[in-house]
Amino acid sequence: YSNKGYVFRRLLFAWNAFWVAMRQPRPDLIEGTSFLPYVPAALAGRLRGIPRTATYHECWVGKWIKLKGWATGLFGEVWERLALRLGWSRIFSITNFTKQVLLDAKVPESLIEIVPNGVSLDQFDVKVKKQDVPTIITNGLLPRSSRSSASGNDDTVVPCPRSAPSKASGAGSSNSALGALS
Repeated sequence: YSNKGYVFRRLLFAWNAFWVAMRQPRPDLIEGTSFLPYVPAALAGRLRGIPRTATYHECWVGKWIKLKGWATGLFGEVWERLALRLGWSRIFSITNFTKQVLLDAKVPESLIEIVPNGVSLDQFDVKVKKQDVPTIITNGLLPRSSRSSASGNDDTVVPCPRSAPSKASGAGSSNSALGALS
């Protein structure tokens, strides 16, 4: 994921994704899972007469320019508004908050279904040692642009009080900063 503009690269990716989807043997369903693939997924599905779904983790309609500046923001705003108007069979939102943003963007409620991210714990045989203190383990990507006010929800990241024992670890470009959270 990049917070840099790269508008041309993104359009090239979308163009290639569209043509890959058009040349594949006929699938039962086409799904757009993030911002950039929404448009090619919807167009390919529509042209091929295939049901198409979109999974929305967040929606930035009305916020793109503020968050990304004029060039990238204008592209993002137009692209996302287009994506929401391309005739999805179903749109999956992972939270009530995102569902409300989609409703505010004039997506018909009948198209939206909330499907939270999750794990079926009964599918895993994991041995975990019981801790003496409350413990939270999470795995995810949280680029700077998605934190706090970017999503419009200031509860996106709520740090533990310094008095609470904690350990943060991970990999990637922000790995060195994680130590400051522990």
